[in-house]
Amino acid sequence: ATAAVTPPRSICVQNDQSATVYVGGSDVTTSTGFVIPDGSTTPQNFCFDAYRAYCVVESSTSNVRVSFGTGYSGK
Repeated sequence: ATAAVTPPRSICVQNDQSATVYVGGSDVTTSTGFVIPDGSTTPQNFCFDAYRAYCVVESSTSNVRVSFGTGYSGK
């Protein structure tokens, strides 16, 4: 059997607060997530489950802005 391969999507996460944000799939933790430092914007190519990105912070709360694109070059 074959499974459909989901092409990566580009994701841009802007963390405009003073807490570090960790981005990943539904099981993201501060140990497994991709780090988005406070006050920064990080464009990345990720393949998250069902095109959903999840964010967590170590403590406190944070506001983030997220935008998705296709980011797939066909290669």
